[in-house]
Amino acid sequence: MDAIYNAKNRETYFEEMNRYNQTRLAHSVKFRTSCRLLRGHSGTEDAFNKKGDDVRPSSPVKLQLEINVLDIIKLTDVAIYPKVGAQAMGSLEAHVNGFRYETSSAQPHIDVAYENIKCAFFRAGDDKIPPLLHLHLHNQIILGTEETNNINFRSEATLVGQIDEGNKDLQDFVDKVTNMWDSKPILTNLFESSEYEFHGFFPTKVRAVFALTSRFLVELVETNPIVVKLDEIEIVNLAQLRPNEIDMTVVFGDFSRDVLEINSIPLESLAEIKHCLNYANVKYYQNERDLNWNEEVKKFRDSPQKFIMEGGWESLNLEAGDASDCFYWEEYGGLDEEDW
Repeated sequence: MDAIYNAKNRETYFEEMNRYNQTRLAHSVKFRTSCRLLRGHSGTEDAFNKKGDDVRPSSPVKLQLEINVLDIIKLTDVAIYPKVGAQAMGSLEAHVNGFRYETSSAQPHIDVAYENIKCAFFRAGDDKIPPLLHLHLHNQIILGTEETNNINFRSEATLVGQIDEGNKDLQDFVDKVTNMWDSKPILTNLFESSEYEFHGFFPTKVRAVFALTSRFLVELVETNPIVVKLDEIEIVNLAQLRPNEIDMTVVFGDFSRDVLEINSIPLESLAEIKHCLNYANVKYYQNERDLNWNEEVKKFRDSPQKFIMEGGWESLNLEAGDASDCFYWEEYGGLDEEDW
């Protein structure tokens, strides 16, 4: 490893370590994908990939209310999305084994059991996005006439002073709920705040704000929020097809899922996106390839042996020589099978 440590500066050192890790990941992904396809699995719901901590009972849990009113942690003046009937402001309360949202209107209250929360996010508001708290659920619940596993609570503040107050109220609520976990073990899902945000466009030309956390890729504001666990991802392709912009394509380990496309990301976001993905051990490729990714994934799913025999993802020439020429690769001659 001396060649890496002798890199001219810290930035070069981390870039080389990043490229070395990505080279290791390329072999790991190739091995994992080949094993799954050879076993006849096109998705992730098999014993090779099954995550036991994602399994939750589908039967609804009855909310147990706090007996002492003073023990109820409450967030007031928030709206719920998706909307339920005529939109009205309401309050979100933390009880013994779940949250309750209710308004002064005739709409019934909405209960969410803690054990049904897969993950939760909060984001401070700014001049474009209101303060919000997002719950992503294991099992869908009914809001009005719609089934969803994404619930969004937002302060409708618009003025700067109101946004600041909304941010403070939201932060206080999250802090108090988090402190409950010491005494109420049923709360097992930590809130995550955004670690790195970047702008991009959906293929529908809708502009949105995306965030990479240590475990998730999310977009929480648009009509159909996106919450992707990073360990559900097979690879990410980062293609520069236009000056000063990159397009991100997320290919899932479940080949039956459509890929996720995020277009026109500012080029200055590329380095941090790569850092976040590498930190989470997600294999990415950087190139200038313009591919129909859903078609390519369908080919792999329909002809798994051909995909494997042609070298897996390497058959698409995605690497562009980036990882194979890092210092470690040159000095030590690549990776042995035991590194897979």
